[in-house]
Amino acid sequence: MTFLKPGQTIYYRACKSCNKKVTGDEGTGYSCQSCKKTPAECNLRYILSAKFTSATGGAWITAFGDDAEKIIGCSADELDHTRAHGDGSSYQTQLNKATWAPHLLRLMVATQQYKNEKKQKITAKAVTPVDYAGESKFLLDKISTMTS
Repeated sequence: MTFLKPGQTIYYRACKSCNKKVTGDEGTGYSCQSCKKTPAECNLRYILSAKFTSATGGAWITAFGDDAEKIIGCSADELDHTRAHGDGSSYQTQLNKATWAPHLLRLMVATQQYKNEKKQKITAKAVTPVDYAGESKFLLDKISTMTS
């Protein structure tokens, strides 16, 4: 991840059964329109939209839930707690740690049309840490088959 818009909302309150967005608050209770439940508690889930860059270029990619958690390095609940009970610098420090940290991403690219304009929607489907030894072995094997 190379850039995250400042002030962007990167998580939402979600129903514990279906992970869809809930409405309401702690005082009045929550309501899930998807599964028609009214849970007393909900959890926070990531919806991270950030710019990712590789040697070939960059793109805005959306990552949800567990994949975004691997990128940020902590759960959305922990990050929200840090933001609510900290001075703001520890929250920003956590986001800064995630910036420029290397990851391997498996992506899904879909074209969407909105107001007669086609746009690419890129979503992370899997996030793993970079295995430098494994990647080096893979490249050496490829090089050895090219020279043979």
